Amino acid sequence: MPLALAFVDYYKAFDSVEINAVLNALVSARVATKYVELIANSNEGTYTTIQLFDKKLSIPIRKGVRQGDTISPKLFSTALEDAMRQLGWDEKHDWEDSADIRGIDIDGKVLTNLRFTDDIVLFSSSTTELSSMLKDLDEVGKKIGLKMNVKKTQGMKNSFCDQGKVTLEGRDLQEVTSYIYLGREVNMVNDLQAEIGRRKRAGWAAFNSIKEVTSQLKDPKLRAHIFEASIIPAISYGTEVWPDTKKNATALRTTAHWNVLSSAPLEQWKKEQRSTELRQLSHIGDLEEHIQRGKHRWGGHVIRRQDDRWSTRLTHWIPRNIKRPLGRPPTRWTDYFRKNISQPGRHWRTVVQDRAAWRTCGPR
Repeated sequence: MPLALAFVDYYKAFDSVEINAVLNALVSARVATKYVELIANSNEGTYTTIQLFDKKLSIPIRKGVRQGDTISPKLFSTALEDAMRQLGWDEKHDWEDSADIRGIDIDGKVLTNLRFTDDIVLFSSSTTELSSMLKDLDEVGKKIGLKMNVKKTQGMKNSFCDQGKVTLEGRDLQEVTSYIYLGREVNMVNDLQAEIGRRKRAGWAAFNSIKEVTSQLKDPKLRAHIFEASIIPAISYGTEVWPDTKKNATALRTTAHWNVLSSAPLEQWKKEQRSTELRQLSHIGDLEEHIQRGKHRWGGHVIRRQDDRWSTRLTHWIPRNIKRPLGRPPTRWTDYFRKNISQPGRHWRTVVQDRAAWRTCGPR
């Protein structure tokens, strides 16, 4: 199916959003008046001070939410959601008249965008429509003080999409083949090799950050606890949604073996030690088991949800109007559960609804 994406970037989004837009959005969201007034009072009369030679200059702050405050992402998201509601993208459409439909059809529901605070990605089936969506989003964003950064807003499309350019303000957006979104590399060919390389580097960075401390510890259990709390999560970030292939598992296992066990293969061979023996001596858990537990836990959450989230809808979605390409299909995320969850006469999607049964058939 044709697919075009636009990854939106704003100039200093948190510092630019209008306070009045935030307060109006809170009122529209029916937040209690006392909380709206409290937030308004906390932003009234605020200023920052800079030193100019021997004098201090006070500058009033009339826009933006405070960086670092726990509530700031929520305030920004509320203002942005209120602005995007004006676009009408999430409203019900007449499927017989496809001209007014933006985004892509996912099992009868239109997916136009995904948002995490100021990290926004737009979805479309053509570059012309995507350019129009960007233009509309830019217009409503300017009403609340947000301005798109044309240089950093980037586009991506697959091989089935048209060859047109995605534009904004009369300028062609930079077209990329991959993009780092929420800490994970996204591409149109579902190639995980670049992301595996990033996970390896993240594991080594985590190892180097604690190496000086752990090298001085004599308690192996405490040392293992620090390793499992810092290195393994860095390596396994996002692997809950990866397909279960030997190639992926081997690549990550090798990295974990080198930095977690602190043993090079040559030294291990000279000492005639097996990896399982080293792991038992170090008290460090197995990386593959950690990934499988995360995959099993995430699978249970996403299938049992009843609130029609996109993660659940996409997991159940079967694009019946699209022909499967020739050849053997690639390994999918759900293949892990088909292979490992076996109960006579019960499909794994049925087993997952029973929490007790789901726990017993999962990795320990």
